[in-house]
Amino acid sequence: MDELLLFYYLCWLLYIIVYFFVPVKRTRNLLLTIILLYICLSSLNITMGLFVISSSFIMLLISTVILFGLSIVRTYEILIIFVSMLTYAGLLIWEKMAPVFFFMPGTIMVASLIVFLVCMLIKSFVLRFIVIVSSLTLGQLMYELLLYIYLGNDVIGSFYYLNYLLVTILFLLLVQTMTRFIAFVMTYSSYKYHY
Repeated sequence: MDELLLFYYLCWLLYIIVYFFVPVKRTRNLLLTIILLYICLSSLNITMGLFVISSSFIMLLISTVILFGLSIVRTYEILIIFVSMLTYAGLLIWEKMAPVFFFMPGTIMVASLIVFLVCMLIKSFVLRFIVIVSSLTLGQLMYELLLYIYLGNDVIGSFYYLNYLLVTILFLLLVQTMTRFIAFVMTYSSYKYHY
């Protein structure tokens, strides 16, 4: 139940951030529509054979393929996606088998590690976003398929995963905002002392 409330809270927080801080263009309207579709489809599950898949997870897989098609993704970014995917799945397995995140919640720890890894390797914000969304989506798919072998039926793309994804995206936005603010302060301070 807590995952559901946290999911809705984070989705609406992301919606507010996009609504007020993204310039009015087609991109903003598209992002707002995707977030609303994401919220609407979050409680709908689809059964495919033995697997139960969240429809928002399917939407994320389709969005990832579209993002790959629309952007220029090189072999370097694909390698980073693969490394981030393995890191995410490994951290989730590590958290499941030995709960070591006792000093910080697992969602914040995993989000900070993934964002730190991607920010160290990629400079562009758009590519960072694409890499994070696709690596977390593919990493969750790998994690759920590995757990299905041992634990049985579970929803692929549950609210637990959606919270990980939203916290990671919000953490990426926080890092981007902080770097822009620091660049602004450094530019302003150097401008002020030159005169």
